[in-house]
Amino acid sequence: MPESLAPGDVDKSVSFATIAWMMATFVFYFTMITVVSVSYYAMTPELTRDYDERTNLTTFRMIGGSIGFLMGAGLPPFIATLFMTEKIGWGVMGVSFGLFTVVMLFISALNVKQRPELEGPPSELPVIKSILITFKNKPYLILMTQGLFTSVAFGLVMTYMPFFLEYQMDLKKQIPILLPALMLVILFFLVFWKWLSDKWEKKGPTYALGLFI
Repeated sequence: MPESLAPGDVDKSVSFATIAWMMATFVFYFTMITVVSVSYYAMTPELTRDYDERTNLTTFRMIGGSIGFLMGAGLPPFIATLFMTEKIGWGVMGVSFGLFTVVMLFISALNVKQRPELEGPPSELPVIKSILITFKNKPYLILMTQGLFTSVAFGLVMTYMPFFLEYQMDLKKQIPILLPALMLVILFFLVFWKWLSDKWEKKGPTYALGLFI
């Protein structure tokens, strides 16, 4: 927001074409993320049938994701300042992160080998019918509802955090430090909850305690 604008004023220099381009970019990005994530997350149950081993795999996957998020939150402002202008810096950062992501995804896809003996038989149901049957699974619906509210809450916190820090707390310069610090807390508690889930039953006390907090 330009400094000459008061809170609530509209910056008319932002054109409709700019907004449309941003919306199209976001829709395309999250569509591709969904396409990749469905296959990526579906691999875990196919790698092992051991309950505790799946917990270990999920924990390490989330730790890796948190480290990636830390890099994504902390490095871009630093990279952007290395070039002649911020516009060039942010452009180079976007291309660099995009290429790095593609390379990492291909390394995973080409090197993670599924064990044929652990693969379930392919579904013979049509896609639409299988989806409708899934939504008749009551425990799944309960889990999905809880997951939806949790994801929305986390998304709102992460989305509004920079605005809160900049305009309410006047900590704009500290944002590149504070957001990674938040992710470090998440990283620490991933290890804690992994330890706790090994001590307690996952679907009972551990999960209930996590939701309560």
